[in-house]
Amino acid sequence: IGDGKTGFQASIRTLKAQQADHESAARAAKSEGDALYLPVFNLDMKNPHTKTELVHEEPSVLMARMREHEKEVVRLLDEIEALVGGATA
Repeated sequence: IGDGKTGFQASIRTLKAQQADHESAARAAKSEGDALYLPVFNLDMKNPHTKTELVHEEPSVLMARMREHEKEVVRLLDEIEALVGGATA
């Protein structure tokens, strides 16, 4: 009866050692996979090709700039409309 318990405990130690080896290999494989995956798909990373940092401006400045752009768009649309109108005449 004593040998059975000792042999069983030895088997448990062997299995625990194997489990530890498998867990260590799994951590290493995960780490290796993360090293390949995260730089490509991590959306939290900064874009290394960005030209300028984002500047936060006052809403009044943004509105003024939007109105200037709107005037330019209207001017260009009028110009296109004149060209199209001249082409069909």
